[in-house]
Amino acid sequence: MNFILDANISYEISEYLEASLPFEFLSIQKTNPFLEDEELLDLAVIKNAINITNDKDFGELVFRRQLIHRGILLLRIEELSYEEMKLLLLEILKSSGELLTNKFSVYQNGRIRIR
Repeated sequence: MNFILDANISYEISEYLEASLPFEFLSIQKTNPFLEDEELLDLAVIKNAINITNDKDFGELVFRRQLIHRGILLLRIEELSYEEMKLLLLEILKSSGELLTNKFSVYQNGRIRIR
């Protein structure tokens, strides 16, 4: 399984997750932090990757504009430290990673909603 971490998520987190899980992670913050959201979705489709983001604009791209995606995990969370974020993502991906493919999922208040 492949994941793309949006520019709003530290690239060190992608390195931590890649060392901790048997998945591949690409950090947009490290490779191209100025990539537009539509381009990020296109890249995720090409790489067959689930996009992990804090950016609520992806809801509009997927539901209103009906753009193709391979899965979105929208993190609706307060400001977290690096340690808190990496542990949160590790737990989410361990418990629900397989369920996120081709779905729009939202993590908020300790729960994941998958559509």
